[in-house]
Order: sequence, then C-alpha cells, then structure tokens
Amino acid sequence: MPISETTIETFVSPSEFLDVVLDVEKYPRFLPEVKKVEVQSKSETAMRARFHVAVAFAGLDVKTEYTVDYTIDRDALTVSWTLHASPDLTVNDGVWRLEETADGETIAHYRSELVTSLPIALEIQKAFADSQLPEMMQKFQERAESL
Repeated sequence: MPISETTIETFVSPSEFLDVVLDVEKYPRFLPEVKKVEVQSKSETAMRARFHVAVAFAGLDVKTEYTVDYTIDRDALTVSWTLHASPDLTVNDGVWRLEETADGETIAHYRSELVTSLPIALEIQKAFADSQLPEMMQKFQERAESL
C-alpha cells in the first residue's frame, strides 16, 4: 500500500495548527485541488466530511469525491481519518500528530495511505502522493502562520 509521510515545523501553537487541520470547509481556499468540502456531522471527538477534488494524475484529469470519518483527540493533539465511501478510492487513511516544542511551537507529523481503484500502478500512485506532499504541507503551514 502506498504510504506517504513527512514532518514540518511551524511557529504557531499545536492548538492553532490543529484548528487549521479541522477547518476542512476552508480547504478550498488554500488547497487548489479541493473544490468543495461538506461537513456531514461534527462533534468534539469525531467528524464526517465529503470532499470534492480534481487532480491531474498520470496523464489523467481525475475528478472525484470521497467521504472520510475523522477521530479527533485534542488532548493527544492527533486527528486521524479513514475512508467511509468513494467511487474511486479504496483506501484513504491517515493521521496528523502534533508535538509542542519547548518554545510552544509545533512539529506536525503527517502520514497517509491512499489507494485509488483507477487502473494506475501502485508505484505511480505512491510517486504522485510523494511528489504532492511537500507542497500540501507548505500550504498548511502557510495557512496556519497567516491566521
């Protein structure tokens, strides 16, 4: 399974960064591939959201949607998700794990596993995810630091 992971550091607090991660309805403002997000349910510890995305992938223009279930643990500074439904994805699982530094800043660890049912080799799917991850992380960092 294609697993991608990375870490970034940012000067905002873990709580501030976590707020950006959980504000999924604003993702289209800073993630161009995310066209629309609908929160279907939300509580302090869980959320279900439907994402509408469009990406250029392996010579294809792919438009799809998927619904994920989030588990939120503010005390542990983690947000994990798992795929609920999608016409084109078979796996979409991951976790944000945040650490607070001694000076109150954030180290954000991101790990995801994404598999599509499109006829694209897993190696190509992983290469695409790995190539997009640094840009996505930079956009999360910029968003958090601009608020």
